[in-house]
Amino acid sequence: ANPDAVLQARPDLILVEASDVREQLAAIAPVIAWDTYVNMEAADEFSWSDPAMFWADVLGVTADAEVQRDRINERLAVLGELSEGKTVSIISTNFVSGNLQLGSPMYVYEELAAAAGLNRPEHQGISLAEHKQRYGTPHWGIVNIETLNQIDADVIIMLTFRGTPEADEGISSLLDQLEANPL
Repeated sequence: ANPDAVLQARPDLILVEASDVREQLAAIAPVIAWDTYVNMEAADEFSWSDPAMFWADVLGVTADAEVQRDRINERLAVLGELSEGKTVSIISTNFVSGNLQLGSPMYVYEELAAAAGLNRPEHQGISLAEHKQRYGTPHWGIVNIETLNQIDADVIIMLTFRGTPEADEGISSLLDQLEANPL
């Protein structure tokens, strides 16, 4: 958040996720914050819907958010039934470095996979503490061509970040390289 831009907007209330300028923002108006990483690391259990329900409560739309949460849970149950007996790997691509990445359990798609009961490969579906120990970070674990066994599954879902010509070209190039590699 840019405190100067926020100041010009003259807000009565500021809603933020993790922010390194929270104290500066608090000088402008009251701040309500949700820090996903802090909350997840502090909690024994964490649900994909916790942040959404927090903000729904703040905004006074809890009933609507509960309806949406319940719909998503119904769809997750169907996904779990459809994938029964299959392992499902979820990875992301970093076209800049050419790496494949495994998200930590704090990422929403990992939480949704767990909520659906997807059968994950051994190197996925681990606790946050195990992820930090294995990859040295609470965020992305890097997988290279030599460690592809970490993503081996019956079904592989690959997340890509597109939207710019450079990203689209980088993703296409990375996918071409992966498909051409005998591993």
